Amino acid sequence: MDNPSSNKRGILKNPNPKSNKRRNRDSVKSTHFDEQNVKRTYHPADKTYGFMKIDEPKTPHPGTNSYPVSSEELRRRLETLRKTEYSSSSSDEKEETPEERKRREEFERRRRLSYQNEFKLAKEMKKKLKDDF
Repeated sequence: MDNPSSNKRGILKNPNPKSNKRRNRDSVKSTHFDEQNVKRTYHPADKTYGFMKIDEPKTPHPGTNSYPVSSEELRRRLETLRKTEYSSSSSDEKEETPEERKRREEFERRRRLSYQNEFKLAKEMKKKLKDDF
């Protein structure tokens, strides 16, 4: 044992370097991220994830090509609208019984009186405010 030519080796055996790399690769645990699998599993095209698709028309708004309406044209349009509303409400009145008609007319009369008083009160309050300042 005193032979200097003999190599001193430890008690643990050194493995072959090539097999060492393979063993390290196999023994080390790692996570593999498969993006395509995630997309197929969690993001299918027809899945809504609890959200409803609501198809609504776009909100109408004046376009850039809108033309100004003259006051005379506006008055004419409003008058036609008023006539159509009046004619539709008068067709409903024809279906009323005399008792219903009497109740409706009484209600409208009381409503007018109530609002008329409120209008007078609002005018008086406005006048008082002007007098104070």
